[in-house]
Amino acid sequence: MKRDMDLVREILLDLNRREEYESLPSADSYQLREYSQAAVAYHLQIMREAGLVAFPDLHPGSVGRARRATLTWDGHEFVDQIRDPSKWSRVKAIVEERTGSVTYHGLNVMLRRLTQMALDTAASSFNAQERE
Repeated sequence: MKRDMDLVREILLDLNRREEYESLPSADSYQLREYSQAAVAYHLQIMREAGLVAFPDLHPGSVGRARRATLTWDGHEFVDQIRDPSKWSRVKAIVEERTGSVTYHGLNVMLRRLTQMALDTAASSFNAQERE
């Protein structure tokens, strides 16, 4: 199965919207709009491997129990950077144009650089105001 970064984004946004732990979906029955349950389950697994989601209910002896997906610290950081749909589309297009594919690493590097540039601009403005 191919990795779909749009599905990764949808899962992260969905998990981030949920306010109560009890409302988090079970990894075994989680579905999103036009995606199959198998695709969502696969993406949850690779997102766990990437450190974006965790399954805190998963421990020895938990076989057969519902495993609820939660965002990790890195998952929260990434979702905060990809929340805006137009920013997501632009960054995805730039990464694909420059590298030939849309990878998590490429997206993460580009998003971090954009954040750093925005902070540098804000710091320059702040310093200029302080000098006045």
